Amino acid sequence: MKKNFFIMLFLGISIGVISSSCKPEPAEPDSPEPSPVEYCSPDKLVAPSLIPVSDEECTDAGCVTSSTPTLSVYYVALTAPQPSTNTDCIPEETHFYLSTGPDYLDEIGGFSPTQEWNVTVPLQPGKKYRWAAAGVSKSIEGPLSPYDYFIAGPICTVSQMIPATQLEPSDGSIVDTLLPTYKWENQSSCTPFMYTVEWATKPFSISFDSDGWLTTETKINEDIFNPVTSLSQSEHTPLEDCETYYWRIRSSVLGSEQSSDLWTFTVQLPGSTCVEVPLPIEEFPPPDFIGLKNANCRSNPWINGNEVGLLSMGDTTTLLGLNEDASWGFFKLINERECWVHMSAVEIQPPDLVFNPALYPVIKHDPPPESESTGETTPGSTVSCSSITDTRACEANSACSWDSRANACKAK
Repeated sequence: MKKNFFIMLFLGISIGVISSSCKPEPAEPDSPEPSPVEYCSPDKLVAPSLIPVSDEECTDAGCVTSSTPTLSVYYVALTAPQPSTNTDCIPEETHFYLSTGPDYLDEIGGFSPTQEWNVTVPLQPGKKYRWAAAGVSKSIEGPLSPYDYFIAGPICTVSQMIPATQLEPSDGSIVDTLLPTYKWENQSSCTPFMYTVEWATKPFSISFDSDGWLTTETKINEDIFNPVTSLSQSEHTPLEDCETYYWRIRSSVLGSEQSSDLWTFTVQLPGSTCVEVPLPIEEFPPPDFIGLKNANCRSNPWINGNEVGLLSMGDTTTLLGLNEDASWGFFKLINERECWVHMSAVEIQPPDLVFNPALYPVIKHDPPPESESTGETTPGSTVSCSSITDTRACEANSACSWDSRANACKAK
């Protein structure tokens, strides 16, 4: 009896489990239908927000390496100008504006039914571009976004670096404002990482401090990261009226920089009369000469001229002029005596200074006697070799030869 009871209990439990497992699952509620896209009426269009253009290689420099990048925008508060409970709307299409620097006179943009647009005209490497966007509904264009800029990369390598080309203020120009804008252009097929604008009232020094940075008095510089290729003086102290300024651009990548030419401009406000004060001409005294040996100072530039003075070895003397072939100099001795000394007997001071005969006048002198010249001896002359101080005159005498080690004329 007990056995039958347990069998019946087991069967009842099994039937209950089977029947419960066969019950249908409750139906999931239906997903709501997506809301239909609502396009803005022209009066609800607002200016889109631009998403900065960059890629992984150029993120820090504001540039792109792709020649056909994607421009993207997004819209905020499309129910403007006043908040509304209505569903936000989107424009029917977006007009993307794109133009090439530095003058931005071309237009290579286009339209897109979404908030993205792929550039269709390949970008030029190293060029700067300006872009903006506006929503369009029912063929009516809404407000234009602010402009943004980017550079077509890639970033220059050290070997690709070239100086930037200055545009404004032009070299030697006159500007009528205390707040000019410095403009330049990149001419290479890549882009530097950074520009440094420098201006000063004096030419820039070429010296370096202990850290290797370029240093100079009155220099002001401003680091400009891409994609900017201009700088307004309004961000700094105004310039001074009737002042001349020097300026240049330094282009940099890690490990290298290139400087542009040094340009000048003068500030002259409307109505100002800038009097040009000529700069004083710095006059340098003529270089001195020193006697290399005791040498006779003669009345005329030839060997047998009258001896009227003596230039002692080590004495300092001043050169007043030269003879026709610059072999003799007309000197003022320390006793104020003026007379002729052969140039081989003196040395310019300091010794590394280059002697330029063209800087001295030709001094008139008496004509040489028929039997004499400005350094040569006639055949059969009784003039001793040791008295000849001119190399050419020594070699012209068949009985003499020039000893370059002793710097003297000696008998053969």
